[in-house]
Amino acid sequence: MNTYECTIVVDGPKQLEEFKTLMTEFSVKLSGEKPWGKRLFTYPIGKKESGEYYTMKLTINSSKLAAMRQKLEYSNIVIRSLIILEENL
Repeated sequence: MNTYECTIVVDGPKQLEEFKTLMTEFSVKLSGEKPWGKRLFTYPIGKKESGEYYTMKLTINSSKLAAMRQKLEYSNIVIRSLIILEENL
């Protein structure tokens, strides 16, 4: 099990709850959710002008990570996502 930092952009709280439901499908443990608030995009993304940003920690088995990223990419739950490995220094 590895720990990752995940930043997502969603339309609103409903999509955040859908994201959390999706994470339970992959046995992901979420922690440390930090809302950044609603922000305007520099350019429209899929005809959307703004989104709500959230950062959180994910604990997931590395073998399930690729499938989770693919499911996120093809779903309409998140506008954008970034998942990076958290290294312990």
